[in-house]
Amino acid sequence: MEKQLEQVIVKLNQIQAENTHLRRDVDVIRRERVTMSKVRQFMTHDLGRARDKVEEAGRKLRARSAATRNIQDKIVSLKEKNESEQSVYLKEYEGIQRELR
Repeated sequence: MEKQLEQVIVKLNQIQAENTHLRRDVDVIRRERVTMSKVRQFMTHDLGRARDKVEEAGRKLRARSAATRNIQDKIVSLKEKNESEQSVYLKEYEGIQRELR
């Protein structure tokens, strides 16, 4: 009977030791979970700020592209106007030269 009691006590001690190790492991995992949660929260916040910056850059790019297109359209329009005025001027100049001869 004493031998059985000793065996049960040894088994109990082994189980308690294993339980202690498992509790430590659980505590480590809980701390890691808290750390990972904080990292996730920081990354989510940082990603949100980065997304906002990208969206703002996209808005600026679209506005600048529109402004560039408007300027290019004005350049084309002014070139056409210049060519037209130059053609009229040359015709008038040639007409005056013919009258002077």
